[in-house]
Amino acid sequence: MREVALEEEIHLIISATFTTEIGPIWVFVAKKKGFSRLTYLLSTRYEHNIIEELIEQSEGLIVACSSFDILSQLNNNNMSLYAAITPVNFEAATHAKNSIFPHCYRRCSVY
Repeated sequence: MREVALEEEIHLIISATFTTEIGPIWVFVAKKKGFSRLTYLLSTRYEHNIIEELIEQSEGLIVACSSFDILSQLNNNNMSLYAAITPVNFEAATHAKNSIFPHCYRRCSVY
């Protein structure tokens, strides 16, 4: 599918939204390794804690969330992590910028 998309100059976006008690987590595939990781996360989503799974292994993935609590839990040096702004939720970006964890803001981008 990727080869056909490249031939037709179509950029694929493969992603999934995981719903947690704290809020949604959007996971995007950035590399081939990320695709296999995302399929694993989707196939085992009821067996494991998605936050713990992403902390353990997020290679090839881009992760975004609108909850500052989730953002704080996921913040580590190995993850492509974004603070998401939704039409009704600015929490992650507001807290990340003003947080007592200055590294959180440096490691996170707002989209």
